[in-house]
Amino acid sequence: MSIATNKALIRRLMDEVVNAGNLDVIDEIVAPGFINHNPLPGATPDRDGFRQAFRHLHAAFPDLHVIDTDLIGEGDRVVTLRGFEGTQDGPFMGVPPTGKSIVLDGMTVFRVVNGQIAERWGVLDMLGVMRQLGLLPDQTSREDIDAGSG
Repeated sequence: MSIATNKALIRRLMDEVVNAGNLDVIDEIVAPGFINHNPLPGATPDRDGFRQAFRHLHAAFPDLHVIDTDLIGEGDRVVTLRGFEGTQDGPFMGVPPTGKSIVLDGMTVFRVVNGQIAERWGVLDMLGVMRQLGLLPDQTSREDIDAGSG
């Protein structure tokens, strides 16, 4: 598969699964032996767990969509630098609905084999999400630190 074809596959994941919420597409684009090296807490590291994670995200953030996606391809890997945006209208990882909007930044590496996603490694800014939902205090600015040391 070409790098362009692999990147198109990941764009399809973002457009159809994340933005449109069509979880049936997962069976087409994610390999049966898929391994998610960093699943969401409570999700299994396989294709079913990947679907479960998106089901959970869409239930918590019904307007979930991808913003600012950069795709970088090399060999059988595609790296995404992206953010998700949504409003928490349902429970999320034990947190009752807050009605607050969040931006979830992250980076993910996908490995593509025979036209399907075979593996995923990802880093998501969950600490930032907890702050945006009001569960943790905002970061202290450098000015606040300097002002308090006087």
